Amino acid sequence: MSSHSFIQALVSALIVLNVLLLAPSINHWLIHDCFQTTSELNINSSRSGRIAIVRPFTGSQLRMLFDEMRRWNQSESFPCDQSLHSERAIDLIYFYRYDLEEDPEYRDLILSETWRYHWAFCFKSIEMLGANLNRSEQLYLVEGYQDEFEFGQMVAQIFKRNLLDQYNYFFFMGLDSYPVRSLWLGQLYQECFFDHDFWMKGSLYQGQKYVPKRHQQDFFNYHMNGDAIYNLQARNFRKFIEYVVDKDQMKNPLDIAIWKAGLSKYFISQKWIHKFVYTPYIVYLGSSSFSHSQILQASPETFILRKKLRCSDCDPIQA
Repeated sequence: MSSHSFIQALVSALIVLNVLLLAPSINHWLIHDCFQTTSELNINSSRSGRIAIVRPFTGSQLRMLFDEMRRWNQSESFPCDQSLHSERAIDLIYFYRYDLEEDPEYRDLILSETWRYHWAFCFKSIEMLGANLNRSEQLYLVEGYQDEFEFGQMVAQIFKRNLLDQYNYFFFMGLDSYPVRSLWLGQLYQECFFDHDFWMKGSLYQGQKYVPKRHQQDFFNYHMNGDAIYNLQARNFRKFIEYVVDKDQMKNPLDIAIWKAGLSKYFISQKWIHKFVYTPYIVYLGSSSFSHSQILQASPETFILRKKLRCSDCDPIQA
């Protein structure tokens, strides 16, 4: 070997050795400074896993829950193509606000009503859980927002108590969120595993009502509504939720607290905001009116609407 070739080989070997020595620090930067763990990278590159549809309710909402069951059985709202449902591991979980052991009659009543409908076979399993919220504790500080505060607490309980750790994602689907197209479970699967690496995926407020009066309040206009898809396998998302709950001290519903206590801080937004993805899959309209036919025509990617239906200032739905 000539001296020139020897020097080239020596330089190449030194470069390789230097890369190997630097690899731990490079990996540390990638994992910690970019706020991604190895498990997060792996789980989001996978295109299979388990999803839970979580339907929160309390005893006073049983009639509304049963109305929604009937709606799902209509052809225009049917969840799945029954010939394909076995390929997808999607479960349905009724999530009671309080302790199910204190109100055991709800389990049999709701599950027996569920199995009356053909759509029940779209799900791999159907179960019930209790959030075990304290009935006597005042979980809301703004009059008229009891459900928003308590449902936010229910989402926080899922993370705090590891209630759904066997799942990759869950879709928190309140009783005023309902399908406007059929086959919405298949699209949910796409939203979770094919479309984007995310922590939370949902909707901005898309209604027209009240926006002129509140346009200065960024949290109202820009926060992601809590009826959304949540990533359960991202460890840093759990830490983020813990931070938000500790920082906010239940002064706001969780979805608003995520924006106010977390993402409204610029240094936090620099690291995290790309993990919160807005999707047309679900559209949040609040108490604003809308045209059902216009939504179907103008928004082909929308499958779920969240529209408040039973409130004093709710506008009617147009055909």
